[in-house]
Amino acid sequence: MFLWLWGLLGLGLVSAALFSSLIDFLIPGLAALVLAVLNLLPFFNTALPLQFAVWLVVSGAGIVLFRHFFGGLVNTGGGARDKEVVGKTAQVVEALDGVQAGRVHFEGTTWAARSEEAIPVGKEVIVLGRDGLTLFVALSEHDRIEEAFKALEK
Repeated sequence: MFLWLWGLLGLGLVSAALFSSLIDFLIPGLAALVLAVLNLLPFFNTALPLQFAVWLVVSGAGIVLFRHFFGGLVNTGGGARDKEVVGKTAQVVEALDGVQAGRVHFEGTTWAARSEEAIPVGKEVIVLGRDGLTLFVALSEHDRIEEAFKALEK
């Protein structure tokens, strides 16, 4: 009875997992596909709330088990991707105040960025690391030396 519902949900979630980096959608998608197949059996053709509860339990347990046994295989951020950005330069396009995130222009697009120090717009920064879509940056050596000379001239 609810075969089409679970089938569409399953295909949508599995597609989202395959065409993006959101691997957490894979287990719920597979669980939905299993429920679609189970709906073909006459004894499983139960009320939708019960099927939804089964889907939630199977999805939750599957995610927990997947992360426990295969968590090391999934790149959840960091690792090799961080090495690709660390040490590269970016340009500040929205001031960083040391507390709230600003924005930097990096490799053709703008990124959210954080810094431990205040950095005004237009300054060059060095990428120190990354957490998801937020870069951690510091004032470049060139701009740091320039700031030091300006302070000495005063």
